[in-house]
Amino acid sequence: MTGLTRVTVSCAIYIMSALKENSPVRFTGGAYVGKKGTVERLTPHKAHVYSPELGKSVCVNKTSLTVDNLAATLTGLDISEPAVQSSPAAQPPPPHSPRRTPNKTPPRSPASYQLPGSPAGFSSNSFGDMEIEKIVLRPKFSQPAESNFLTEWLGERVQKYEVPLGHGELSLPPASGSYHGRELELVSAKINKAESKGKFGQRKETYQMMYVAVSGDGLPTINLREELEKIAAFEAQCSTVRKTIARLELLQSAAVSGKILTLRASQFEMIDEPTSLLTGKEMCDGCGFIGDELLFELLGGGDGALKSLREIIDAEGLSVKKNTGGKEGRTLRDISSEIEAARERKMQTTEGDGQKPPAFTAALHHVAVQIRAFGPRIGIVKGMLVRKPGISTIQLPPSMVKVGPSRHVDIDGSDRDWVSLIIKNEHPSSNNTLRAKVLKGEPLSTSQRKELAENLKMKDMFKNLWRTLGVPKEVLIAYEKKPPEQATHAWLVGCADPTDALPPGHIFVTGLHSMAVAQKLTRVFITRSPCTKPSDGQLLPLVMERPPNMPLATWEWLLRLPFGAVLFSGLGDGPPLPAQIADGDLDGDLYLTCWDTNMLSHITPRVEQGVKGGGSDGVARERWPALLAADNDPVVTGDGWLDQVQQKMLDSSVFGERALIGKLYNRMDKIASSHELGMDHPDARAFGAAYVQALEREKHGGAIELPEHLQKGFVR
Repeated sequence: MTGLTRVTVSCAIYIMSALKENSPVRFTGGAYVGKKGTVERLTPHKAHVYSPELGKSVCVNKTSLTVDNLAATLTGLDISEPAVQSSPAAQPPPPHSPRRTPNKTPPRSPASYQLPGSPAGFSSNSFGDMEIEKIVLRPKFSQPAESNFLTEWLGERVQKYEVPLGHGELSLPPASGSYHGRELELVSAKINKAESKGKFGQRKETYQMMYVAVSGDGLPTINLREELEKIAAFEAQCSTVRKTIARLELLQSAAVSGKILTLRASQFEMIDEPTSLLTGKEMCDGCGFIGDELLFELLGGGDGALKSLREIIDAEGLSVKKNTGGKEGRTLRDISSEIEAARERKMQTTEGDGQKPPAFTAALHHVAVQIRAFGPRIGIVKGMLVRKPGISTIQLPPSMVKVGPSRHVDIDGSDRDWVSLIIKNEHPSSNNTLRAKVLKGEPLSTSQRKELAENLKMKDMFKNLWRTLGVPKEVLIAYEKKPPEQATHAWLVGCADPTDALPPGHIFVTGLHSMAVAQKLTRVFITRSPCTKPSDGQLLPLVMERPPNMPLATWEWLLRLPFGAVLFSGLGDGPPLPAQIADGDLDGDLYLTCWDTNMLSHITPRVEQGVKGGGSDGVARERWPALLAADNDPVVTGDGWLDQVQQKMLDSSVFGERALIGKLYNRMDKIASSHELGMDHPDARAFGAAYVQALEREKHGGAIELPEHLQKGFVR
């Protein structure tokens, strides 16, 4: 019996690990139980299976499949004795370009108790000239800790390596190399916060490098560059090397709660984008629109959606079941449809009480989502989608398209109409949901108060900005001492006006209108990070009543939107409104919005008066000598672009530049905090401008400029 038990367990483990591309499988769960098919493609937790019995390909959870041909799977497996597996042979380090020699600990003599051959054992666990220190494991078919397009697209071909960033010289793995029988090639990289905290509670930075197995270990050989070009026209973009690295980084953008959705290109449409006559810049850079019904279908309703649907059922006396799940697997969408059907039946037997908004609109507790989208017919898309009434598609302005559609859509005849949509963030955020409860007078638990208080903390730059604009120090101190329930500021996501009717120069703060009317509030203070000069914060007028050109139904829809977003008007001939707020845009920027009447009464806003140059807000810029010269080499077109970009990813000098960010901020903060001029002090302004340039350099490669007398202590 013991032997039989051992055999059963061994077989179960072997079968789970035998699920591969081209494996014959049988459906053991879900809607296709009993059917058979063949695995076409695998992702970390899904399998794409073609079934002749169904006459189509379907995407199902791996856990609903089992390998069908057990005899073939077990051929040659000796279950009479426990299998003994030898360690894989050591792989020679692949050739790579010369690098700076890293700081290395001198080799130590073997300890007297060390087993013979132990030091050499590590040679099979290296990549390039670097040792692998830790391997993180998870159950075979479990949900990965982080989902992104790269792993959804290339599945188990993807391998992630993280290199700790610290002081001293840095060595990196090569752009390509061998590891345990697989040929790997670098596809993207980004600087990331480590999961574990350091000695003083700070999260150390790591360089997260994503590699793709292009051959070996029984995998069909692929050309990574060609596969990337089948998704977007990387070979034809007019861009810089650094910006192309930023575009590839989007491939590893994490999806919130694993929300990766597969749509069709026909569900998207390109729309025209208003531009400023003064600056030529997009008025609502980085924001598109999504219809209520489609958003509800994709995400459900968000927090509180089921409660809202139940309230509709009770208020209207409808005969509709209120629960989700169960044997029928009822969803929010099912309940919404049943409400509409019940309403229609009721209208046929009674006069009813007029037109009501659809149930899904009332149930939606989202105002916007931050997305990444990938597909051969749309390219690579990044930015915000805000709800818009009366549309059934996803509308994309040109500013959201970061790499154009593939030039290879119709070459091989395969299905290229797919779009993978990554939900990166949902709004309102959890913190703004708590803030909405406070606005409604609802109590918070102790943990909720703590969470809200932590979110409402402000960096010194915001306090320096307020002080520079006229808020007395004692007023600031008193404001900071308020409990979180009494705080009158929040971080709101910036979005385009979905009504196309907000007056020029105006904003609408979703979920704040009733309070604003009650307190006769006509304007709010708004800024964003980084704010480094007085004009980075502005007092903007609120839309308090329905604009003349806005239909009543649209106005009522606008008033129902949940708290959590600030909608910017896209009308007018002046510079874009977001760009006037610390050179902001609408691709996911959060705006610090304050409606405290006492604070607002002390603020005197500024209009920037510069000297040379020009920014997206139409304001001139001062120019100083370069602390670091520009590094904005154009990326080559044609076949060589990926090689060029990979070499830049391995340029460790970029990490040294990042040290400037904190140093410049600290210099700016020290001067602005200690001097009575605050942000008006010329040295604070110079350090602030250089700080912003250092933040933008990683993506755009622009120069970092600083007056000569302030460059002392900085290494060029």
